[in-house]
Amino acid sequence: MVPLLDSEVVRTDVHSMERIFEYSWEADEKTFGAPLGSLHRVDLHEALKAIANDRAGSGTPVEVITDAEVVSFDAHAGSVTLKNASTLTADLIVAADGIHSQAHEHVLGFKEPALHSDTTVIRFLIPSDIVRGDPTTAPVLPSRDGQSSIYTISDPSRWLLRYPCRK
Repeated sequence: MVPLLDSEVVRTDVHSMERIFEYSWEADEKTFGAPLGSLHRVDLHEALKAIANDRAGSGTPVEVITDAEVVSFDAHAGSVTLKNASTLTADLIVAADGIHSQAHEHVLGFKEPALHSDTTVIRFLIPSDIVRGDPTTAPVLPSRDGQSSIYTISDPSRWLLRYPCRK
């Protein structure tokens, strides 16, 4: 985890990187009892998996099953039936099968279709050394680690969020 220390909103145009707002996250540790931080999603998944599979902990380690197509759910029995006709039962079943998942219908008892948001999100990772090494992009990275930024332009539907996620 990378502790987030500062945040800034930067209004950009072709000619300036005018800073319009800055915020320090440092007081949030006192308020919430832990520092605010960010991390790479893969690192979070690996940490959760390590805790769930730790044989030194209490209870039975978790069995993670991937690439198995679920054809039906029984929320009351805590079970799923797979395409190969086998049924799995557990105290906790995590349906991590995406936006078009049907799991919620079996838990809630009704369909709740995904709604189109008219928003496109593109996520990508760029090593800081590459950004800092290019004179055109170097000004967008702060000299201090742990800073996140939101870059805005005159069109409020377009913006860029930048934050550290590893080292």
